[in-house]
Amino acid sequence: MKIGLQLFLVLKAWVVVLPLFFTLSYSELANNDTNPGFISIDCGVTESYTDETTGIWYQPDTDFIETGTNHALTIRKQ
Repeated sequence: MKIGLQLFLVLKAWVVVLPLFFTLSYSELANNDTNPGFISIDCGVTESYTDETTGIWYQPDTDFIETGTNHALTIRKQ
């Protein structure tokens, strides 16, 4: 009977610990979301970056498109 009680207490502890662990893990991931609720896409860039002025995180469009080409443009001052 003593082993059964110990097993019960261990299982009871896990019932509390596991949900708490997953809740804390999920909240940590949610807090690291750089743009909660939306995506800012910068077409043509190759790497994601954060705009220093606005603090908005931009990601490249490579995961969202399958066609198209990039062209480098130069601006001529007149």
